Amino acid sequence: MSFLNCACTKSHTHDSPANAPYSRKPHPLKSTNKDDLDSNGDVGRMMEYVADPSLYELYTVIGKGCDEAITITFTRYTPTGEIVAVKRVDLDHYPHDVSVLQNEIILSRQLYHENVLPTRATFVTNNEIWSILPIMAYGSCKDLLHAYFGNGLSELAVAYIMRDVIQGIEYLHSKGIIHRGIKASHILLSADGHVSLTGIRNAYSMIRNGHRLRTVHEYPITCVSMLKWFSPEILAQNLTGYDTKSDIYSIGITACELANGAEPFADMQLTQMLLEKMHGTKPVLIDCTTIADLVGDDDNATQGNLEDIKNFA
Repeated sequence: MSFLNCACTKSHTHDSPANAPYSRKPHPLKSTNKDDLDSNGDVGRMMEYVADPSLYELYTVIGKGCDEAITITFTRYTPTGEIVAVKRVDLDHYPHDVSVLQNEIILSRQLYHENVLPTRATFVTNNEIWSILPIMAYGSCKDLLHAYFGNGLSELAVAYIMRDVIQGIEYLHSKGIIHRGIKASHILLSADGHVSLTGIRNAYSMIRNGHRLRTVHEYPITCVSMLKWFSPEILAQNLTGYDTKSDIYSIGITACELANGAEPFADMQLTQMLLEKMHGTKPVLIDCTTIADLVGDDDNATQGNLEDIKNFA
């Protein structure tokens, strides 16, 4: 029986309060220096969270993943009344090797940057791993696209979001870490518009035995959902390998996803997508400068599809 359905979990699960309980206090992270972060609060408060499930009042489920083996719950930490997000991983139904979780937890506890989602505490209870995360009131950019911006975000919004994403990626690269999971669903927004990057599960450290590797040949274990964002060099799986530059390609795909409302190659089978990338097909934004490329040279085709493109763009 899953721990998610047992009596001990239901006993401390409550209805969500009527009023919005999350805090709109500005995000306190301002530095990538660990000592500065500890003095300011946020990441430095990791040890204040007690590893006792009874101290966490679980309210609404706000996200699921990995075939519902991972659940994100809107939660109140009762000793302080703080609203947090609790990420629960059901080990009985987790579809991947436990080493993937170990890698994610170890890396996330070593990262200290304002644009990388911090893990404030992690502990094991029964058959679940609980991670305490800050609440991101607006969810992921993918959630916003689905709910409100089906045709994509404005250019200014994309610019602000991608600026913060690039800052987070630049920090990871300085640590020798390839993210390998950049996409809209891994970009979270707080109530005050702060951008945090998540999806560390696929990340890979190029530091091995005290030395930084020049190229990597390791293929991600959990990669099926990321194939459309992967760079051609990762998908090729040849002797050339890849490095941190592969994340730059994923950033471009994500920018197109935010601006167009859907990721490039979304309408293709995976095999066709792979061939297109291997042949050098470059995704583009859907705007007035790319209409001719999208509809072709045929005048009739242009006339017939122009209205659809205007509505989409």
